[in-house]
Amino acid sequence: SQDIEDKNGMARLIHSIDVTERIRTSDALRTSEARLSRVFGSCPVSMAVNRWSDRTFIEVNNEFTELTGWDLESIKGKTAVDSGLIPEQAENELCRSLSEHNTIIDCEVEITTRNGKRRNVIVGAVFVEIGDEQRVISSMVDVTELRRAEERHKASEDRLKLVTEKAQVGLVMINSSRRFVFVNSAYAEIFELPTANITGRKVSEIHSALYDKQIGPSLDRAFAGQSFTYELQCPTLRGTRYYDVRYEPTEQNGEIVSVVAVVTDVTERTRAELAREASEERYRTLFEYSPDGIAIADQDSFYTDANETLCRMLGYTREEFIGLHATNIFVP
Repeated sequence: SQDIEDKNGMARLIHSIDVTERIRTSDALRTSEARLSRVFGSCPVSMAVNRWSDRTFIEVNNEFTELTGWDLESIKGKTAVDSGLIPEQAENELCRSLSEHNTIIDCEVEITTRNGKRRNVIVGAVFVEIGDEQRVISSMVDVTELRRAEERHKASEDRLKLVTEKAQVGLVMINSSRRFVFVNSAYAEIFELPTANITGRKVSEIHSALYDKQIGPSLDRAFAGQSFTYELQCPTLRGTRYYDVRYEPTEQNGEIVSVVAVVTDVTERTRAELAREASEERYRTLFEYSPDGIAIADQDSFYTDANETLCRMLGYTREEFIGLHATNIFVP
């Protein structure tokens, strides 16, 4: 107000300004900041608010402090680069992405904590307007242990692959849909397949001639929970080949989810055994049906066998003859 004098005498000039919108804006700002503060306090992941104009931290929550080692008092006014959380190049890339898309979703970066440890985090960020100031709310989810577990798993798979590729036996894993989920190169060589790249293909497709009568029924037993070994016979132009196949079911949550098969080529051994058996059968035939009397004795001249012809000649049954000494038959 102001006192003034005119021709009518003294008067008071009163000047009033409507500040309703300013007060409402101020109240809204305080309400928005209070709401943001409550979100920060209850959020289970690391969160921070940065001023977009200079990238400095304005607010961080307890999870941010636990993850990075930086509390609000120590980091307020600093940027992520100033605090050593991320290198300048990484910050520039994040800011460029945020400028172009107005949001960042599931961007993985490596941060360095206050005590020098490196952590892998998934970053999300979005613009917010608070008052007339543009700010950025960001979140970080620590995935370090997940990535380390993935690296250990990959290393384990690499070692397994190295071992299986060097193995002299075929190794495959078959899922419940009867499809290959793992195949080593030895398996392809054993069965003379053009490639070991058959993952995802059905066993019945790869071994169509053997599946119905041999492989299929055996897989049914394995997926019923049985561990066993059987002989697989595979006809080829060069003769039948023989394989020992060992099936080991893998159980998960009470169900058989896959079967590991170990395949060994035993063709030469089996052929040798069959040849010996055939030779023994021929010898037995000649021995039994020879018109001449034939006896077999050990090194001490005790008889271990005799054919029917000799037994008839000497008047013994075979059971009586076996075990006699040569001196019992032939008098010196």
